[in-house]
Amino acid sequence: MAPDGAHAYVTNFGSGTVSVIDTATNTVVDTIGGVTSPVGIAFAPGGEFAYLVSQGTDTVLRIDTAARAVVATVPVGTRPYNVLVTPDATRAYVSDFGGDTVSVIDTATDTVLTTITGFDLPRGLALTRDGLRLYVTDYGGNTVSVVSTYSNTVVRTIGAQSIPFFAAVAPDGGRAYVSVDGTSSVQVINPATDTVTATVPGFNVPNWLAVTPDSRYVYVVNNGGDSVSVFRSPPGPVPDQGSVGGGTTVTISGHYFTGATAVKFGSRPARSFTVLDDNTITAMTPAGTGAVPVTVTAPGG
Repeated sequence: MAPDGAHAYVTNFGSGTVSVIDTATNTVVDTIGGVTSPVGIAFAPGGEFAYLVSQGTDTVLRIDTAARAVVATVPVGTRPYNVLVTPDATRAYVSDFGGDTVSVIDTATDTVLTTITGFDLPRGLALTRDGLRLYVTDYGGNTVSVVSTYSNTVVRTIGAQSIPFFAAVAPDGGRAYVSVDGTSSVQVINPATDTVTATVPGFNVPNWLAVTPDSRYVYVVNNGGDSVSVFRSPPGPVPDQGSVGGGTTVTISGHYFTGATAVKFGSRPARSFTVLDDNTITAMTPAGTGAVPVTVTAPGG
């Protein structure tokens, strides 16, 4: 999706084209041609340009979104698969599936700044909301690598993944999601600790996934079932840690919140809270230390 939501771009791997869809009318209004095996595509946050992976030529193409035309070609690693652009639009990251590397592109010059090594068939890419860490799914290594975008090095590895395919970070920054082909599940990662906090089962060879702008729903492509599944983000507070002095605003996801009369962090009441709807509350934390349960008192209990 273009950042303004007005157009969606679809890469047509078989025909070597990119279709541009007007989201108001759900019709194809333009086609960008001359691309060999296009796969991933990512927009600059302002929408002024996009990068498109041309897997057949081991390159990434820069698209002028106003002209809807290719204006630059950037050679990257072997069999590039996915691309994303950093929040400040200064860099782009490309997973080189065939070369076990990730290429880092300088968007000012459309050249590769550096190449990060140490992956095993990297596919999916996802950035934390602050842009400081990059998640890379190691499709061949059954892990998710965590890359520091400051040093452009792998700083830790999240294990116990069985053929991880794609990754996405919720817009609110509270959770990351990884589709896991080997167990037909989606794993939920806490970006604050880079640990797996939940596993959602019931998919059929899940591949690409996306989180809605409000961070409440996740859409998952079932590559083995020719379908798309939708699930709610797990219940709980986001973020799940804050200042010992209190004053952190958190969003609590759950069910049956309408008419809630109290929110507590351990034994202490929230400084304030607002019921947004039956499934969402925003609350301000009290002062305190340590891990505590978060409870909501509603008409149902």
